[in-house]
Amino acid sequence: MNKFLCKMKKIQAISSSIDILRRIMKDKIALIGLLLLITFYLFSFLACFLAPYSKEFGLRDLTYAPPTTVYIKDENGNISWPYIYNFTRKFNKETFRQEYSQERSQKYYLKIFTKGEPYKLLDLIPADIKLFGADKGGYIFLLGTDINGRDNFSRLLYGGQVSLTIGFLALFIAFPIGLLYGGISGYYGGFLDAIMMRIAEAIMSIPSFYLLISLSIIPLSAPRLSRHPYVDYPRRSIATYPYH
Repeated sequence: MNKFLCKMKKIQAISSSIDILRRIMKDKIALIGLLLLITFYLFSFLACFLAPYSKEFGLRDLTYAPPTTVYIKDENGNISWPYIYNFTRKFNKETFRQEYSQERSQKYYLKIFTKGEPYKLLDLIPADIKLFGADKGGYIFLLGTDINGRDNFSRLLYGGQVSLTIGFLALFIAFPIGLLYGGISGYYGGFLDAIMMRIAEAIMSIPSFYLLISLSIIPLSAPRLSRHPYVDYPRRSIATYPYH
C-alpha cells in the first residue's frame, strides 16, 4: 500500500510539472522570459570563453574609449573579412578633454576561436581559447572601456556571474529558513505564532534598499589588487602585452 501511494505521488508530481511546462509554452511572454533567462545563464557560465579579455585586463592609455567599430567593407566598398582599427588618444587643449580617433594606418582582422589569456572554464577546465579576438596588436572593445581601460563587454559577462548566482544562493538560504520558521509557528500556534509573525512582519517592513546600505557598512576583508601581467599599472605602450 505504501509503495502504491509513493508511486501515485510521483505520478502526480510529474503530471504537475508537465502541466506547468505546458502553461509556459502557451504563454508567449513567459516563454520569452524563460529563454532569455537560460541565455543569460549560459553567457555567464561561459564568460571566460565568450569574453575577449580577463577580469584584470586593462589599458590605462585607453580609459573611457568608445566602442570599437567593426568594418565588413574595405576602402573600395568590397566585402571584406571583419576588421577593426586601434584607437589613439589625444588631449584637446581647447575643450580640455581626451579625444579618441582611429589609427587608419593598420588593420586588425578579427579571429574566431583565437588563443588568449589562460583561464579555467567553469573554474575546472584549463583553457586559453577565446570565442573571438583580433590580430596581434589589435584590441576590440564592443562596449568601450571604463575608467581603468577595462573592456566593458568582458566585465559585463563576468559581473553577470555574480548577479545571477546570488539570486539562487539567496533562494537556497531563504527557503529552508522560511520553511522551518513558518513550520514552527504553525505547529505551536497561539502566543508563539503571534510573536513570530510580528517579528516576520517587522523584518518585511524594512525597505530592502536601506537594508543593503546597512549591510554595506559591515567591513569585509577584500583582497588587494596584485600585479597582473595583463594589467597596465605603469604607463607603457599597448604593444608590450602578451598575445598581441
